[in-house]
Amino acid sequence: MLVASLALVSCGSTANPSNVPSGDIVITSCGRTLSGTISLQIGESITVQVSQFNYAGPYVFTSGNGAVLTFSPTATSSAARRPKSGSAGSVQLVSQDGSAIVTGVGAGTTQLAIRGGNAGFSVTAVVVQGGGNLTFAPATLALTAVGQTQTVTVSEPGIPGPFTVQSNSNSAVATVSPSSGTSFTVTAGATAGTTAITFADSRVATGVFTVGLTLSSGTIQATRRRP
Repeated sequence: MLVASLALVSCGSTANPSNVPSGDIVITSCGRTLSGTISLQIGESITVQVSQFNYAGPYVFTSGNGAVLTFSPTATSSAARRPKSGSAGSVQLVSQDGSAIVTGVGAGTTQLAIRGGNAGFSVTAVVVQGGGNLTFAPATLALTAVGQTQTVTVSEPGIPGPFTVQSNSNSAVATVSPSSGTSFTVTAGATAGTTAITFADSRVATGVFTVGLTLSSGTIQATRRRP
């Protein structure tokens, strides 16, 4: 088992932080923290950059199951291949500068291990089926009065959220708040019609929620007075 010997730095940073002991691996993972368990959707890729103080490379990335998690080669890495030793189905990538593209390819759970010169670590990678499977409760909304509010809950199998409001095709019909979360308030506007509100998860999936607003028009009756 690889012993956790790592430090996390912000995305895009190349400096060795002063509090990182010599020999530790420094990880820069844009948009994802490589610690404990990471979650990916099928078809989703993240770029991982690792470095080790006073070590120029190469770095070895290993997926315990290539049918769940694999690697795409970069300009400074080899193609993913079956390692000479390891479990059946595992794949490995050797990167000279510590960069790798990690991709979820099938639903399941496996180990992602990264080793440098004299240190290494591993995390659990969970890959789930995604691809636009956002669901809404209720499925649609039909509003009938200006200022009327209703709550809609957004969910996705295997993805806890939060979800963000990506767009609203007609905010005069209805608005939605907050901008991020799992439970949202939809408020009717002053213009009758339909609006399509697009929600997105933090990865690759989106879903469209439809809101309709019907406003009743009053009638005025005139009574003629006799002279």
